[in-house]
Amino acid sequence: MDLSYGIAGSDSAINSQSRATLARLRPSGVLAFPAGPQSVLEDLVRDAPGAMALFDKDCRHLEVSDEYCVQLQLSRAAIIGHTLWQLLSALPDDFEYAISKAVAGESVTLEGCATLALGQESPRMTWKLRPWRKTRKRVGGVVLFLHDMGVPKPPDEEQCRTVNQFQVDAKLEAICCATAKVAHDLNNALLVILGYSSLLMEELQPGTTNGSKAASIFHAAERATKMADTLATLGDGSK
Repeated sequence: MDLSYGIAGSDSAINSQSRATLARLRPSGVLAFPAGPQSVLEDLVRDAPGAMALFDKDCRHLEVSDEYCVQLQLSRAAIIGHTLWQLLSALPDDFEYAISKAVAGESVTLEGCATLALGQESPRMTWKLRPWRKTRKRVGGVVLFLHDMGVPKPPDEEQCRTVNQFQVDAKLEAICCATAKVAHDLNNALLVILGYSSLLMEELQPGTTNGSKAASIFHAAERATKMADTLATLGDGSK
């Protein structure tokens, strides 16, 4: 993309050109700013509607937009001439590496960075670093764009009800499955008890002490079998 930064003209013409250039070079599309007068690029950055900063190769601020000042919660005078390391106590872990890549002429994007404004935990930011050039072969520094990734919209009442109902249904299904498994295992054990107690009742004389005990075991197992059947019915209700 060829931008005629070197064309002579009045100050008003240059400012008009800066705004027109900014309108075309949205952060999502610009890869690098071509060579041209630094003053024009400073006008472009200062008039930018978003958070934007112009750095030299040592990462010192040359110019910033109003929104950038809002992000740092500092005045323009307090920012110009200082590096981000001097102004902020915390920067993205790979910011220094990203700056070095941009100074080398590459475009770098950092996703999910913390906001610059002190004391704010959200929203997360996208940092886009683009090199600018003093000549076609010589990088003069870096232009930084800051984009608000936005705060996730809280779910509405209907969404909350849907999520809660889904969680309740999932828990109920898990309980029913566990109940069905318990009923199955219990029935298997009771079949053994019923079988052996029935054999004992046949071998022992009715009315004797041991015969009565065998009969009590058999009848207790029968009652337990009915309870196991009830549990199995509840478990089947989940299907």
